[in-house]
Amino acid sequence: MSGGGRLSVEAWSPEYGSPLEGDDGAPVDGDDPTGLDFGVEVPVAAWEPRRPPSVPERPVAFTDGVRRVDGNLVWTADDGTIHLGLAASVAAGVVRCDGEARITDVAVDRVLLLGVPAEALRTRSGTWRHRPLRGTVEDPGRLSIELQQVMADLEVSVAADAAHRAELVVVDGPIRRREGVPNAVGHIKTHHHRYLPPALAPIIGELDAGERTPMFAIGAPFPRLSWYLRLPGPRQHPWSGIVRHEIAVDDEHEARRLADLAAALIPRFASRPARDPRAPQNLTPISGLESQLRHRLGDGLMLYRALRAALA
Repeated sequence: MSGGGRLSVEAWSPEYGSPLEGDDGAPVDGDDPTGLDFGVEVPVAAWEPRRPPSVPERPVAFTDGVRRVDGNLVWTADDGTIHLGLAASVAAGVVRCDGEARITDVAVDRVLLLGVPAEALRTRSGTWRHRPLRGTVEDPGRLSIELQQVMADLEVSVAADAAHRAELVVVDGPIRRREGVPNAVGHIKTHHHRYLPPALAPIIGELDAGERTPMFAIGAPFPRLSWYLRLPGPRQHPWSGIVRHEIAVDDEHEARRLADLAAALIPRFASRPARDPRAPQNLTPISGLESQLRHRLGDGLMLYRALRAALA
């Protein structure tokens, strides 16, 4: 190729998009990435790859949640006014790894998201409990955010118990809404924003497998600490195998302990391209948990038919 560069193919299967989604300046995860501070662990001039101390095997818990819209609903008032809603199913669970991997906790919830008072929707195949909307806007985008919150609440409920049985709790996705879980680290696979300024960005290409960057702070509206880590696997370009981790910890000593523990343990669970189309970022325990949780949601077509029959 001309132009002095090198073209490569991203390892992820195209149906899952790309781990590098591009930085369009839009807020991500509900946050505008402002108030960045790159000197919280070491001075900016001292930034270099950090290899964590070696640690023996420790109990690690992985948590994740899945959601599915079972039916789009429309409530028509007597005066002809309509209200949009959703009937949806969510599931959350925990995989504990301490020499072997096993699912220890699973919870399923079915909700009726609607902006008007309603009773639970009971059908022959399941019951959807009514959950009032927190706002007055009922557009599909807002309903999706509400459903995401339902799933996050369920994840917290199962992860909080797991935290007492593991030294590290890996949350699939941002830490926000899960910040109350002890020893929790958010595991972010897709990079919507590249937080590092041009002067620090080259460190990404310098990371070897198992090495992380120093921590940096992300400010309002949700303060947290974050860092980048390279997982083992094929390397087609500087960002191959890179994930971003984040924690909601104020204590500097505890933050460094969690960052080093995550960098030492999480690479051991990286997936392989032959078995996962999002390898290595989609960790093997989380991949297996996602499959089981989708199964626990039940047959989507059967539930849809049950909704149609109940509301006919």
